[in-house]
Amino acid sequence: MLYKEYIASSGAQHLVIGGDAKTYLRLKELKQQYGNELDWLLPFVGDWHVLYNYQKALMKVYYEGGLKVLAMASGYRAETVKS
Repeated sequence: MLYKEYIASSGAQHLVIGGDAKTYLRLKELKQQYGNELDWLLPFVGDWHVLYNYQKALMKVYYEGGLKVLAMASGYRAETVKS
């Protein structure tokens, strides 16, 4: 189903799926089990951690430079604005 939805319909050659360590390990197991059938699938470990750390860096630079105002204008308040 993923192949039909994302690869065949878009003409892409690969689909990168990110997730935590358990997701990554499960995807690797599936790739080993199904062999060439899943060559188009590329598991990416640590997606959540990469995005989390990237968000912190952006917050340091842009929080007072308009990001806080944008978040509040979008309806976020209190601790959600800080995170």
